[in-house]
Amino acid sequence: MENNKKLRVAAYVRVSEETKETQHSLQAQEEFYRRQIHEKVEWELAEIYKDNGISGTDIKRREGFVRLISDCKAGKIDLILVKSVSRFARNTLDLLRIVRYLKQLGVSVRFEEQNIDSLTEEGELMLTLIASVAQAESESISENIKWAIHKAFQNGIGNTRRRTLGYHWVDGKLTVIPEEAEAVKRIFVNFLAGGSHTKTAEELTGEGITSINGKPISVSAIGNILRNITYTGNTLLQKTFIQDPISKKKVMNTGELPQYFVQDTHEAIIDMDTFEQVQEKLARNKEMGRFPYNHTGKKYPFTMKVICGCCGRHYTRQLWNTSEKGKKRPTWVCTGKKAEKYRRCDSKNIPEAKLMEASAKVLGISEFDEDIFFDKVESITVQGTHELLFCLKDGAEVTQHWEHTAQKASWTPERKARHAANRTASPAKTKGASCMTGRIRCELCGMNYNKQTRKVARAGMVTFWKCRGIGNGGSCASEQITHDHLNSILAEALGVAQMTDEIFTGQIDHIGMCEPGKLIIYKKNDGTIPGSYELLPMEKRQKPYRPRNRKGNVRSQGDT
Repeated sequence: MENNKKLRVAAYVRVSEETKETQHSLQAQEEFYRRQIHEKVEWELAEIYKDNGISGTDIKRREGFVRLISDCKAGKIDLILVKSVSRFARNTLDLLRIVRYLKQLGVSVRFEEQNIDSLTEEGELMLTLIASVAQAESESISENIKWAIHKAFQNGIGNTRRRTLGYHWVDGKLTVIPEEAEAVKRIFVNFLAGGSHTKTAEELTGEGITSINGKPISVSAIGNILRNITYTGNTLLQKTFIQDPISKKKVMNTGELPQYFVQDTHEAIIDMDTFEQVQEKLARNKEMGRFPYNHTGKKYPFTMKVICGCCGRHYTRQLWNTSEKGKKRPTWVCTGKKAEKYRRCDSKNIPEAKLMEASAKVLGISEFDEDIFFDKVESITVQGTHELLFCLKDGAEVTQHWEHTAQKASWTPERKARHAANRTASPAKTKGASCMTGRIRCELCGMNYNKQTRKVARAGMVTFWKCRGIGNGGSCASEQITHDHLNSILAEALGVAQMTDEIFTGQIDHIGMCEPGKLIIYKKNDGTIPGSYELLPMEKRQKPYRPRNRKGNVRSQGDT
């Protein structure tokens, strides 16, 4: 640094919310540092950074502190003056991390009370010891505050004045807002009547009813309202708590700390009986699955009636496309197919028509009747592939078999043969498909080969055939092969000059790919032609397949 260049000095001042320091204290600190910096001829004042009533444990909330670090990064500051370590940070880890970061920037932090300079050799050691004491002090203050709050809870006194839809605070007491209270009542009534959260939210939004922040009422907000015991005129204290004084993270109290129930603290909007009915229904819905109704919120004869025998969740109604343009087929699907990311239910989907047909047979009626169904059937449990267990309201249980005639598993041999003939006669219509699509099978894993196109160095765009068992969780050891190379192999095996789509569809049923360099041609006259070939350099797998777990790490041999 040149002799004529002054040292750019900043100061950081803070008063604590825990110790209830005054604004006067903040001004006194600021004036002190202004005088101190001006008295030094080799110093010049960069800026006084300050935070008023902010805890030292939470750096993100300290706007002045964040701005100070940002200006240091921009190269505007050479030296920072601060009264003590506790003013800078009460979290040991945060203190050391920030001091080390500033040290890399060439910025020194001087703690006046402890006479510590962060750029000296012994500075970091002293900071570690002192910051640990400051952190312990912060934790002690936090425990004292918690004790006072708990004593207030025991006396039925809360520590918040949180705004709640339907109420506002008047003279320290919750007072009903009639217009908002009517909206709250509708939310409870609609839910008990079978309405969905989505439908209720849409109705309220359409009528111009908003949340406490002026925004449309969300689906999650309706769920919170239905679970809020405040609407019964009673108060439940300590529903949440702060885990530790450092992170200040607020979590739900699920039994870690005692809760305090105070009766008749304010006017009720919902009676206790209605509230308990809602809680029972919420618990029942949670037990049966995440999606009790379809996304439209409508109820159908089988809503909440069809239960999956595999995962215990219930079925919901969906509309599926059919071969007829504009026509949809209602189908009931287990919600367990979407409930979990990695373990989805393998239960069968059931067309609504099949449910109605089976219900009519069990009830002994010629056609399905919704009223009779409601009067006599308690639930339907889907068992296995094609079995339905009807639990009747009189206690009887009846098993009914059903068949899904639209699935390939139930096709007759004649239908399978007809389908195969149609596929042979007409090439695949899928975009990018060829006459070989679906006819190249891996003899190692049993999966089909897919057609892919990618750019290869010195060769340009090349079309490949690759087993579906390679990658995506599969461990097949087969190799890929280029389309042109495969055509030349087939032409040589069949004794033709050039392989064409007509020759392939006329003579070849399918191709079986064996270990690398070997294949079997299955002819339509039930004959086979074994073949061998040399893999081209671009066809060889560059890296051996290594199974990986869900986090993307390579699994060891002992992993499952």
